[in-house]
Parts: sequence; C-alpha cells; structure tokens
Amino acid sequence: MRKQHENRLDRELESILAPLGVGRENATSQHRNQGEEQQANELHITCISDLGDQRLWHDLSRHLHLLKHPLKGGVLRWHEETLYSYVQSFEVEEISNHLMQSQLILLGVSVNLVGAFRNHAEAVYETLVRISQEMAPQIVLVMLRPVIWEDEHFIAPLILPKRGTITTRQHRERSYVEVAEEVYEAIKQLSL
Repeated sequence: MRKQHENRLDRELESILAPLGVGRENATSQHRNQGEEQQANELHITCISDLGDQRLWHDLSRHLHLLKHPLKGGVLRWHEETLYSYVQSFEVEEISNHLMQSQLILLGVSVNLVGAFRNHAEAVYETLVRISQEMAPQIVLVMLRPVIWEDEHFIAPLILPKRGTITTRQHRERSYVEVAEEVYEAIKQLSL
C-alpha cells in the first residue's frame, strides 16, 4: 500500500515537472544547488553574554537588532546565548554548534562572563578558544563592565567601545550606537 502511494506521488511530481521541461533529477539537483548557494550567502553571528549582564546586553541588543535586515543577496543567522550559573551539557553542545558556524562572534565581556568562563562555563570557553584558533572567526569583545582579563588565546581585532566600557562611559546610548556601527562595518566586510 505504501509503495503504491509513493509511486502515485512520483507520477504526480513528474506530471507537474514535465511541462516545465525539468526532470525529477534536475529539480532535485537545482533545489540542492539553491540550498548550497543560500548557505554560501549566509552570515552566522553568535552573541554570548552572562545572565548578570542581561539588562546591559538587552539595551545593546535593541541597537544590534537593527542590523538583522538581510544582506544584499544574503541572510543573517543571529544566535544569542546567555550563560547561566549552571550550563548543562546539551546547552554547551548547542552553543558550540552555533560558534562553529559563526563568522562573527560578539562577547559581552564583564567580570560576570570571565567568571563564568573560569567556573561553570569552562566547556564553552574551551570551545571558543579551539574555534578561534582553528577556524579564525572574527571575534568582537564588547566591553560591558571593567574587568581584568588578559587572555593570550584571544587576539580580538575589535574591542568596543573604543574608549572605556559601556558602564564607565557618560552616555551609554552613544556607546551602544558606536558598538552597533562597528559591528555593522564588520558584517559588511564579512559579507563581501
């Protein structure tokens, strides 16, 4: 019965494709090629911040969300990850998958994030280090709060805002706009 149903569906598909001058194999390969072409035009961005910085990151995200419009001929895939006080293995796997697909990674740097990397989110940190060395995505350090963090594993060409941190600047909204403008420039460079 199932085989008969599949044969009927095959005949219907061929009757639809035949007037178009396309055989089933051609349609399948064209669909596959379109999918590959779309993947080539995708730009994956992953943002990581700590739960303790949720309010700051939310305010910055309002500006970053304006950048989510489609690129010329491309698609932005935007992933936001918040590290909680306990990161479960399936969450680490999901975050790692997003990081491995990303050409641009935004880290909301603060004492909270550094503490998370050193304590409960060590696996996320290790994945980030490995990916940054093997795949060389562009990493942007968004300095949310002052913190002592020197890490030889990260050579970030872009540390934002350019002067100080978001919480130490007199006008936070200007800091958010500056970060969003620089991230937009990075997105344009990566999408060329």
